[in-house]
Amino acid sequence: MKGIRVVAMIVLGVLVGYFYRDSAPAVMLERLVARPCEEPLTYVLGDVDERFGVSNDELTLALHDAEKLWEDALGINLFEFGDTPSARTIPVNLIYDTRQIQSDVSRNVRDVLGNERSELTAMEEQRDALAADYEKALAAYNEIRIKYEERLAAYNKTVGEWNKKGGAPQDVYDELAAEGEALDNDMQKVVAAGESLKKLTEEINTYNDSIAAEVVRYNELVNSYNETFHQENPFAQGTFGSRTINVYQFSSGEELRIVLAHELAHALGLGHVEGDASIMYAKTGSQSLKKGLSEQDITHAKEICGL
Repeated sequence: MKGIRVVAMIVLGVLVGYFYRDSAPAVMLERLVARPCEEPLTYVLGDVDERFGVSNDELTLALHDAEKLWEDALGINLFEFGDTPSARTIPVNLIYDTRQIQSDVSRNVRDVLGNERSELTAMEEQRDALAADYEKALAAYNEIRIKYEERLAAYNKTVGEWNKKGGAPQDVYDELAAEGEALDNDMQKVVAAGESLKKLTEEINTYNDSIAAEVVRYNELVNSYNETFHQENPFAQGTFGSRTINVYQFSSGEELRIVLAHELAHALGLGHVEGDASIMYAKTGSQSLKKGLSEQDITHAKEICGL
């Protein structure tokens, strides 16, 4: 019986890191001198490039969520949204350049990889379903084969014994002839079951061959993706300087909120802290809105605010 080949799959992990690049502007010193946190810092919407696909209302909501991270943790009003720009307000701009283009391309490639992975999973599930059918068919085949072989052995033994006696009487002969025909029918069933097993084996191995080829293709795509995008380049997702917050890059609504929370804190006077889960970490790490602020974030904010 032809064996079923097993294909080992190696799925490469995809990790992409981005650095924040934040200046240490004079306005940060101004905020320190002006006792940060005693009065709310007012921000306004600046230029929002439509290519981000983010409306003013969506950006306003993201800013609200970003400021809420800090205000809930410290228990004071740190930021306010303003309607009118002035010398005292800080505009928040979404500036579309090569950084976001790279992020968009990266997201598109990840979508392709996701589709490829889904197709592989579907093929594996179909192969596994056939393998389950094969196991059931194999059990049924072995059952009828064993019964046939036992029945055939008994038949041959009886025939041999009568042949040694010079032949069987007519009634016994007729019984043996009928048994022989029944054995022929059983043999056909065994042969048919064996052919079904062979067909299932071929189908499973065809799936395995296809899966193996797809795994190679998938891993080539992953390697190409990592070579292109898995680089810790010193480019900024957002910056704060000259009393302005500029956001250049984000791949999701959550990431936009994290970048905004990071830059709003810089506007307040905070610097970077340790811990890759910290909002104020120097690059994107394992930050998430669900995790919220780290102990390092809160401790540093309290120091800056004199709490």
